[in-house]
Amino acid sequence: MKKAILILLVILALSITQRAFAVCTPGSNWTAVWTDSFLQTTYSIEAPCKVYIGIPFTITATVTDSVYPNNNVGFGWTIKDNSAVIAGGGFNWITTAGGQWQKVLTQTYTGTPIDHVLEFQFSDMGQGSGAHLWAANLIGDLTVDPFPPTANTPPQAEAGSDLLMASSDQNSTSLHGTASDADGDTLTYRWLEGAVELQASRQVDAAGNAPCDLAAAPRLSTGSHTFTLEVSDGSATVTDNVVVSVENSRPLAAPSVSGTFPVNEDISLTGTVADYDGDVLAYRWLEGSTVLAQGSVIAPAGGTPVQLPAQVLFSGLPVGSHTITLELNDGINTVVAETIVTVIDTVAPTLAPSSSTTILWPPNGKMTHVTINANAHDNSGGQVMLSVMVTSSQPPRMDKRGRGTSDYSVLTINQTTGVIVLALRNAQEKELTYTVAITATDASGNSSVATVSIKAGALAKRH
Repeated sequence: MKKAILILLVILALSITQRAFAVCTPGSNWTAVWTDSFLQTTYSIEAPCKVYIGIPFTITATVTDSVYPNNNVGFGWTIKDNSAVIAGGGFNWITTAGGQWQKVLTQTYTGTPIDHVLEFQFSDMGQGSGAHLWAANLIGDLTVDPFPPTANTPPQAEAGSDLLMASSDQNSTSLHGTASDADGDTLTYRWLEGAVELQASRQVDAAGNAPCDLAAAPRLSTGSHTFTLEVSDGSATVTDNVVVSVENSRPLAAPSVSGTFPVNEDISLTGTVADYDGDVLAYRWLEGSTVLAQGSVIAPAGGTPVQLPAQVLFSGLPVGSHTITLELNDGINTVVAETIVTVIDTVAPTLAPSSSTTILWPPNGKMTHVTINANAHDNSGGQVMLSVMVTSSQPPRMDKRGRGTSDYSVLTINQTTGVIVLALRNAQEKELTYTVAITATDASGNSSVATVSIKAGALAKRH
């Protein structure tokens, strides 16, 4: 037995010491691993990358060997912390059971925090308890933090107040979300509608703003939409909802007919309409409550303008100023737009007077009624106003007192029928001529004048 121990010591003296260092990812555990040259026995040590004063943590040393699952595979194992032995030491065996040997230690640091180096020292015998002998150390660095970790405080998300808007307002509307975090963590956010991502993840700005520009979103249908603001601090994710109610947009109507037109000329009613929702638009052209024309068009969705088909008012409108209304209905909203059309008359009335007589007889000096039909007409179809002026080729007669007496008078002018009734005196000794000047004036102030000559014959003088 002594001889065996002596041989073992000699082999131990000739062994080669190898070290395997741990690789540590922040926020996780580190593990140092070493495997013998026969690729049979693997040794490892594992501990946290960072521990805290006063908080216990575990150190785990593990040996595995599937070739020699129940055997002595190593000896003389020691676990050290900053060179101080915390487990093992001396001549002790590493004996696998079911292919594994393991030692778990619980360690707690106190006092002033310092960094620590943990070591798992052992002697591998090679091929189970065979004649080969290898030695190795597994080393890892451990950082000690004097401040114990606190529980993460989830961020706060505020999606904003519920919103009511017209569908056409989408391109100028943003959702004003905000986010904050008590821990001061960097925050990211995104917007969703249900499971559909409306706006991809991006960082909350320094002021805590987490907006969403709806102009970049697909066109929203009318009705209610629930949008979710999702905020993350890397550890926790929180959400908040906002409801956006989208109403049908009012259509737009823009009549283009306007200006001044001659009477009796055709007038073409034209205009442009638009509807953001792409509805079928029913339209009417009105003057007051009178429907001048009507129809329907389909407006392209998105608000692209569309021309209305021209509606012709044959022979136009009466003389004067006309307020024309374009009324538009999308099935929900009705809008109106007005324009002014002025119809003018620049043509004078026609006038062709016809007298019941053009010669007064007998020359007895008596008054005779003469009827004249003015035959006046205006192209507007409106009423023509008549006025009459009578002159005589002879000066007025004088009565016994030397006062002039009238030889004519205008008895009546019927403005509706255009009939004029005159009283003219027949001649006696001298032949005379009455000149009747008739003026016809239309509603626009255009006028024309025509004259009628009526002679009053006298008896021939006897010699």
